[in-house]
Amino acid sequence: MVTPNGVHTEKFAGVGVKEADGYVDIGAIVRIAKIKDIKTMIYAFAEVRRLMPNTRLHIMGDVDDEEYYEECKTLIEQLDVKGIIFTGVVNVAEYIKKIDFVILTSISEGQPLSVLEAFAAGRACVTTDVGCCRELLEGSDGFGNAGICVPPMNKEQLAQAMLELCSEPEKRRRMGEAGKRRVNFIQPILDSMNFELVDVEYVKEGGMNYLRAYIDKEGGITVDDCEVVARQMNEILDREDYIPDSYTFEVSSGEALEAVEEIAAEVLPRGYDIEWSGVAREEKESGGQSLVIFAICLVFVYLLLAAQYESLLLPLPVILSLPAGVFGSFLLLYVVGLENNIYAQVALVMLIGLLGKNAILIIEVANQCRKEGVSIMGAAIQGATSRLRPILMTSFAFISGLIPLAVASGAGALGNRSIGTAAAGGMLIGTFVGIFLIPGLYVIFESLATYLKEKKQKANEEEYEF
Repeated sequence: MVTPNGVHTEKFAGVGVKEADGYVDIGAIVRIAKIKDIKTMIYAFAEVRRLMPNTRLHIMGDVDDEEYYEECKTLIEQLDVKGIIFTGVVNVAEYIKKIDFVILTSISEGQPLSVLEAFAAGRACVTTDVGCCRELLEGSDGFGNAGICVPPMNKEQLAQAMLELCSEPEKRRRMGEAGKRRVNFIQPILDSMNFELVDVEYVKEGGMNYLRAYIDKEGGITVDDCEVVARQMNEILDREDYIPDSYTFEVSSGEALEAVEEIAAEVLPRGYDIEWSGVAREEKESGGQSLVIFAICLVFVYLLLAAQYESLLLPLPVILSLPAGVFGSFLLLYVVGLENNIYAQVALVMLIGLLGKNAILIIEVANQCRKEGVSIMGAAIQGATSRLRPILMTSFAFISGLIPLAVASGAGALGNRSIGTAAAGGMLIGTFVGIFLIPGLYVIFESLATYLKEKKQKANEEEYEF
């Protein structure tokens, strides 16, 4: 069975009850915790240690960063608290054998990963009320509570929960067993159908209890698969009110909404329709706004340049040079496997100004040359050659600044990587294509503008002579 984020419960199959050694050992899994979360744990443990000296806190995770580690050590010295052990990076499945129960104080929604690791090892858990942690701890399956949920960064309530579990070993045992049953209760489904459980949560709505399961399967999930999973879950639970009511697919939310509408159009009887609510409704209503915003930006740039150049044709080389950058953005997003999300769309809007600036530099010099009597071709060449160095310097400097965003990790990494990758790809391709494309477009539209201007002057002269 695979639980959220790839936690394999079989790794914890041999983990039993910790051998009694006179101490109550508390394990803090901090792979996704920040320094303020660690400090909250230290403050809370200081109160626990004061009342129960036979307790120890094992901080499991990477705190090798010197500044990070020193802040923790300084706080420990200020509080004069003993019994805190920094384990560094460890194999949780092995180290958890030394632990009586687990605490988690991260405010990240990735926290269910560590909750389920604790469940699989049969350990009670104290966690913060983020994501679906409360549903995982409390459940509605008859197994009972598997831990205690506290508000984020509340050292008083965290200390109270830790003291409760430290002083009541029987309660720890019951909660650990409840968690182990909870994380394993749908294993027969997954073993027989080769499904991967991506996430699971319990929901209570309208007096009914629901199990919401998010599943994945090689080759994709079908409607038939969902029906089979629902039927087998009901057979295992022997409760009709437990119905998995939603699933996630390896597609974007927009594609999922379109798929639901297509299926509804095929299977709903005449006179029936569907209506979206909540986040789905907001997404449907705002789905086309990105194109509208992009179009408004283009119109605004066009009108601004038309006023500056006093021409309706000269802004077009600037506008027509932008598709190369848009292509570069989508190309790099595709290569690195990222989606065209809201962050990427922000980068596209930003590229209008960045790439437009390159075109404006070339056209500005070319216009000055034209006023001095240089030919159209000569003006285009002069503009491109004189502005080549500043364009390349500013573009490469900007791309270099985007590299940390494009390779970001940790909290918010997906958004940072999306905007950094889209902007870097668009700027790179747009710059290299633009230095050749913009002079050519200038020649075309300046020639057309000159032709129309001469034609208009000729017509005015003939009218005057007449």
